Amino acid sequence: MQIIKGKEKIGNILFIIGISLELLVMLTGHCSWITLPYSGRIVQAAFILFGCKVLFTRYEKRDLIVIFILGILGVISYLTLHDEYVIRAVMLIAAAKDIDDNRIVKIIFYSSLAATIFIVVMALLGIRGQVMDVRDYGRGGVEARWCMGFNHANNVHCMYWYLTVLFLYMKKNACKIWWYIVILAGDVGLYILTASKTGLIATALVVIAMAVCDKWPMLKQKKWPYIAGVASVVACIAMTILGAAYGNANAVSRFLDKFLNQRLNMCHDIAYIGDWKLFPGAREMEKIVDNGMGNFVYTYGIVMVLVMIGAIVYLIIRAYKERNALLLVIVVTYTYVWFMESSFAINTSLLCTIMYIMLFNRWNKQSELILQEK
Repeated sequence: MQIIKGKEKIGNILFIIGISLELLVMLTGHCSWITLPYSGRIVQAAFILFGCKVLFTRYEKRDLIVIFILGILGVISYLTLHDEYVIRAVMLIAAAKDIDDNRIVKIIFYSSLAATIFIVVMALLGIRGQVMDVRDYGRGGVEARWCMGFNHANNVHCMYWYLTVLFLYMKKNACKIWWYIVILAGDVGLYILTASKTGLIATALVVIAMAVCDKWPMLKQKKWPYIAGVASVVACIAMTILGAAYGNANAVSRFLDKFLNQRLNMCHDIAYIGDWKLFPGAREMEKIVDNGMGNFVYTYGIVMVLVMIGAIVYLIIRAYKERNALLLVIVVTYTYVWFMESSFAINTSLLCTIMYIMLFNRWNKQSELILQEK
C-alpha cells in the first residue's frame, strides 16, 4: 500500500512539472516581446513527463481501450503531419487521471494571472512591448487597438475570458453577485480598448449565464439549456462548413460574414472544403485561418475534428447528468472561441485549449456516474 501511495505522489509531481512547462510555453507564446528558446523541446519534455505519469497510474480496462484508440489516432496524425500536437493532447488527458483538479486549476489560474499582469504592466510603463497596435485588421480601415504587450488585441481579451473561466471553476458556483458585476464591468471596459467581439461575448456569456443559474438554480435541472448547448455547437460546425464550401458566394454566408469579420470567406480561401482530408499531410503552417474550426480541420484532418466535436458533446452530456451548469457554459463558450479564434483553440501549448482541462478526471469516471444514477 505504501508503495502505491509513493507511486501516486511521484506521478502527481511529474504531472505538475509537465503542467508548469506547458504554462511557460503558453504564456510566453502570447507575449509580443518574449521569445522562448527551445519551446519545441520544452513541450516534448512535458510530453515525456505526462507519459511517465501514465506509467505511475492505474487504469481500468475500459480506460486502456480508450487511451489505445486515441493514441493510435495520435500516432497516425504524427506520421502524416509530422506534428505531435494530437498525441500530446491524448497523453495529457490520460495522465490527468486521479490528479487533484482544483490544485491544477489554481496553479494555472494564478500563474496565468501573474504573467498577464506582468506583461500588461511592462507595456503600460513603456519598458517592453507595445500598448497599442495600429494597423488594418480587415474590418474596413486602420484601427488602433490596445494589445498591452500581447501579440494581438484579441489575445488580451481572450486571456480575460480564460482567467474568468478558471476563476469561476475554482469557486464551484460559490460566487457572490458583486463578483459577476465586477467581471462583467471589466469585460465591457476591456472591449472599449481591444474592440474584441469574441472576448466580449465569450466572457459575457459565461458571467451572465452563471449569474442567472445562481439566481434561478432550477434552470440546471431543465433539459432545454443542455439542448441549446448542443444546438450552439451544431451551429458553429454548420457555419464553418458553409464558409469552407461557399465563402462569400452564398447569400447566407455573405450575410453571416458581415458579423464574423470575413472568417467564413477566409476559411474558404485557405481551408476549402474540397481540400479536407481524413488525415492531411504536412501543411503550410504559416497559413492560419482565424476560424479555429477551419484551421483545425485544415491542419489535423476530419477525423481529429470529429474526435474534438465528440469530446465536446460528451462533456455537454456529462454536464446534463451532473446538472453542472458551469461545465455546460464553459464548453459552449469554448466552442464559440474555437469557431472565432485560432490562438486560444489550437496552440503550441495544450493549456490554451481549456476543454482539455474540463476533461480531467471526467472521461474515465463513467462507471462512478452510473453507480450514482442507480
